[in-house]
Amino acid sequence: MSAPGAGLRAAAAAGASLVRVEGVKFVVDPAACLVAGQDIFPMVDPEPVLAIACPEDPKAVARLVAAARANGWLLAPRGAGLSYTGAYTSLEPARTIVVSVERLNRVREINALDGYVLVETGCTWAELDAALAPLGLSAAFAGPVSGRLATVGGSLSMNGAFWGSGRSGAAADTALGLEVVTGAGEIVRTGSYGASGCNAFTRHFGPDLLGLFLGDCGSFGIKTAAALRLVPALPADSLAFSASDPARVFRFLAELGASGLSTHTMALDASLAKERLAGASVAEAAGQLRALARAEGSAGGKLRDLAALARAGAGARLPSAARGLDVHVGIEAADDAANGDGLAARAAKVSALAARHGLDVADATIGKAMLRQKFAPVTGLAGAKGERWVPVHGLLPHSRAAEAFAAVHAALDQEADALAAKGIKVRNLIASVGPGALVVEPMFLWKDRLPLLVQETLRQQTGREPAQAAGQPDATALVRQLRARIVGIFDAHGASHFQLGSAYPWRQRLDPAAAALFEGIRAMLDPDRVFIAPLFAGA
Repeated sequence: MSAPGAGLRAAAAAGASLVRVEGVKFVVDPAACLVAGQDIFPMVDPEPVLAIACPEDPKAVARLVAAARANGWLLAPRGAGLSYTGAYTSLEPARTIVVSVERLNRVREINALDGYVLVETGCTWAELDAALAPLGLSAAFAGPVSGRLATVGGSLSMNGAFWGSGRSGAAADTALGLEVVTGAGEIVRTGSYGASGCNAFTRHFGPDLLGLFLGDCGSFGIKTAAALRLVPALPADSLAFSASDPARVFRFLAELGASGLSTHTMALDASLAKERLAGASVAEAAGQLRALARAEGSAGGKLRDLAALARAGAGARLPSAARGLDVHVGIEAADDAANGDGLAARAAKVSALAARHGLDVADATIGKAMLRQKFAPVTGLAGAKGERWVPVHGLLPHSRAAEAFAAVHAALDQEADALAAKGIKVRNLIASVGPGALVVEPMFLWKDRLPLLVQETLRQQTGREPAQAAGQPDATALVRQLRARIVGIFDAHGASHFQLGSAYPWRQRLDPAAAALFEGIRAMLDPDRVFIAPLFAGA
């Protein structure tokens, strides 16, 4: 691997020789190209990519693809860049152009009557929410927690969960149509969006082409616009429960998913949220307090919520080994108690369900604060004290989630001494995805130098220089080993994964006939192998 300085000089020289492509702005600044070529958990020492391309419209994207085919460039589609699985990073950065769709950020159409929004893929979820909210509407999947930065296209390429996932499933489950530029330079539209005389009201018009481009990490094309399903934006609230036995939590989440009562559900180590709050800066804490102060309700109620948030940050922390879980349950309902299904009625049903499974009522302030500030600044890319942070996850059916969780932690218990010696903490997050599945996500936190992308994002989001630790490569190497081991455990329990990248096996796990089918599709959609195609890594 060349020295970083040599790589920067080479990138500048190579960028100077780029050909002009109509409608495409190229960024060749070496420092920017160095950041753009990595994610938040780089697989190798970062080197700058050739350039960052910012096309202005789908036709400009098609011209960029044609130029890449003619000049031997590799294209790496990238949203906000907050993935952690090598999903858009290239092993050949010197000839890779990162494609940013930041200029493709318009909301093209909001069709409340037919129940969809047509939005360009560079639009962030926060921007989309701001466009829909005045109309009393929301996307059925309303974005990840990082939606202040995360883009619509990035979420559909990686797939993912959170706002609305308890009700509507993952991001890909709510897509109705896509506009995609393939590696052959063709602009393709899927579903009714691609049929003459139709609008984008349904994904099904003959064989379903949409699924090819969902969760593909950009392997099959560059998404330029998406049609997403809309739902009414209803009054919302958040409840909280706790249990020291994770098995109770998993049983509760399974029945809660089947009930259809929650819009989103998040279970966290009891210590995790407290650590985040306790480590929050004055500015971050003020933002949380302002969000609650803007909430509806009486002045007395607001004061109680503010005091509870302060207590939550100062409260005692459970040791990691205790594995106590706090469960935050988001609910929505029409503000009409006459039909027996208002917020109060739903809250009572959820509370009764939690009690039947032996969960205790807990402080709901954190969940309420998240509702009031749905797309807060993205500061969770590092720990409360500036530690490096990286998760690993499995998407599991309810029937196997508890067993997989227990197996993962049995493996981590075997490494307890090594983890303690290197100062590595493991925390957990569990989230509902539709009625039948959960994302189980262990998260590692440890002291080491933050990656450049993480540093840059935290500077942008907080306005200050992030805390830094001395390099600890041995700890990082152990985290990398344990993540790979956990992936193996998840897969042995029948897990699927979001943001596949090169960190999770996909091609290798397919039946031979299915793998051959996808290879044939790839050959047709990308005949010159223009896209870096992380799905096919190691195949």
